[in-house]
Amino acid sequence: MGATGGSRRPSRLLLLFFALLFAFSVPAAAAAATKPAAAAEPSEAAAEQQEANEAAAAAADEEPACTTGLRDALNAAIAEMHTEHYMANELLSRYKRVPYVPVLACPLLQTPEGLWPSLGSLHPSDLLLQVLHRGVLRVATYGVPPQQQQQQQQQQQPQQQQPQQHPDGPHRAYRGFDWGEEADYSKDPPKGFFPDYLRRLVSVLGAHYGRGVSVHYMYYTSGAACLRSVLIGETDMTDIYFLQSMPDDDSLLHFSLSGGAPKQLPAPEAASEGTGGPPGGPPDAPQASPQDPQGAPQGPGGASGGPPSPGGAPGGPLSQGGAPGPVGGPKRGLMGAYFYRTCPVVGASNVFVTRSSLNFKSLKEVAAYIRRHPGSNTVAFLTAANYRTVAFLLPANTPFVVMPKAAALSAVRRGELLGLLLTGSLKPEEGLGLHALKTKVFSSVGPWLRRTDTPRCLAHRFRTDLAALRPRPAAAAAAAQQQQQQPLKAAARGPHAHAAAAVAAAAALVVALLLY
Repeated sequence: MGATGGSRRPSRLLLLFFALLFAFSVPAAAAAATKPAAAAEPSEAAAEQQEANEAAAAAADEEPACTTGLRDALNAAIAEMHTEHYMANELLSRYKRVPYVPVLACPLLQTPEGLWPSLGSLHPSDLLLQVLHRGVLRVATYGVPPQQQQQQQQQQQPQQQQPQQHPDGPHRAYRGFDWGEEADYSKDPPKGFFPDYLRRLVSVLGAHYGRGVSVHYMYYTSGAACLRSVLIGETDMTDIYFLQSMPDDDSLLHFSLSGGAPKQLPAPEAASEGTGGPPGGPPDAPQASPQDPQGAPQGPGGASGGPPSPGGAPGGPLSQGGAPGPVGGPKRGLMGAYFYRTCPVVGASNVFVTRSSLNFKSLKEVAAYIRRHPGSNTVAFLTAANYRTVAFLLPANTPFVVMPKAAALSAVRRGELLGLLLTGSLKPEEGLGLHALKTKVFSSVGPWLRRTDTPRCLAHRFRTDLAALRPRPAAAAAAAQQQQQQPLKAAARGPHAHAAAAVAAAAALVVALLLY
């Protein structure tokens, strides 16, 4: 009896050992079975990402480069400079006579990665990647027309000759204007308020990404030519002194793009009703050049009038009569359709320039004078966009003209115009016999970039939000759908497999205990 019980005990212990071994091995096998599907998912996602990058890189040569990354990086750099109070602490103490104020109004889009875009999230063609790779930011800015530069050089050095046309085209210039403290683009490198600001801006941008970036200025004879260079990718952006608060669609309507535009622009239309100049207008004003978006730096043969955005004047035909289209511009809003604006860099004040003898103390007195003198209340504006933006400061139906700055100031001195409403300030030599009344209205100033807010450019940074907007072939869509379902199937199999393993292990333990 004892011998029989003793012989059975080792066999029961052996059965208990195998039961416990089975109980522990079943869950491990179930867990291992679910791993391959989960492990396969990252590799498939990586392959899809690589294929997408290769396809995007191949298409980059055929489609315009994306600009969203460069725009966001510039915005982040401007915001960082605002937090450092760079303008107030350094620029305004260095240049005390510039008519600009800080503008802290930039509603930046907060993303999980912060204000600065990560390079890995950008489309391969993004201009930010190109700028960092070449180490140069190409900036379109105003330049002295070669013909005018040649005339000036002949007056100073009659023996020196220079080509009348730039080798890169009739709208290119060899150098820029000298606007004093605001900007002196006749020097190499340029000096002044705006060049210093832009150099600091690109320095902040480059430092964030650990790259050295410099500014390369490319000079153009008009604002329209500057905008065209940005549209076709010849430059990365306009200079930072371009007005943002008065986008001028007229220049895009009048300027013929020879190619490279995102889409065909509408046919040119008249910028204003009526033609011809006011009394005292320059008789030799050109009759074919377009109205510049920010105003040409000077009239024919006139002195430099400061940066064209804050205080320049178009060299195009004089115009007068009714409002040049509805306030707000054409229905499409071409500047908004084709260009990004960054955060404002600075604010430029608007002033009403009139004869000192009138002794106006406020805009209310100007409005009262206009109503009392209907026959002598014509006001000049530098561009049609300037009129549309700030004409609300004057009584409705105030007669106006669009004309160059130098000619307008001369007409105001002679009493042929009541005044000139412009954005910016006057140089001391320009203000002789005149009074500049501050309106306490400021216009934002900053660069413009070509707009590319398409799914092709944004999908890399906002893949989840734009997945539905990306057109894909049926086969690719089916494969993607199958790939998306694989994790769901694996997740569905996982709980069932683990549950079955648990039941088997429990049964094995019960059998072992009964046998024991």
